[in-house]
Amino acid sequence: NGIGFAVLLGLLQFLRIVFRPSDQLLGVDEQGMIHSINQGNGIESISGLMMYRFNSPLTYFNVGYFKKRVLQLVDSAPQRPAWLAVDATVSFTYDDVSVFAVIDELIRELRIKGVKLVLAGRRTELNRWIARNKITINDDDLIIAPDLYFVIRLYQSRQQIKEKHKQQNQCR
Repeated sequence: NGIGFAVLLGLLQFLRIVFRPSDQLLGVDEQGMIHSINQGNGIESISGLMMYRFNSPLTYFNVGYFKKRVLQLVDSAPQRPAWLAVDATVSFTYDDVSVFAVIDELIRELRIKGVKLVLAGRRTELNRWIARNKITINDDDLIIAPDLYFVIRLYQSRQQIKEKHKQQNQCR
């Protein structure tokens, strides 16, 4: 009986973790390394770029929670991010149609809020899965990047280009 009870408790713990996993906002330290943002650890977010990690593979039974958490974090941010980068390495491990349906919804909801979704990691698999699930994407709605470091460089590069265009328009 004791072994059966321990197995049942272990299974319940596993289900709780998968249904409502932990998540983190990510930022960079002084050397530019990506870490979780915790109170007092000196890790800073990049202005305009929210980086997020969901610590479980996305499946039909937790993708609704993922979407809810993403929208909560975007809405509660002190300054609305222009980009939301999701660490896809951990989350996107299965080709699940329900996951991509919710991602499609999330893209539309974030677009209304003026936020671009970026999936970082698993680029080849994500492109293949998106094509197989017939999700239409363009750079205005979704960017798929190789990793979070690439996302940071791309975001900063696009910000510099915007600033340069803005200065050129002011000079005219």
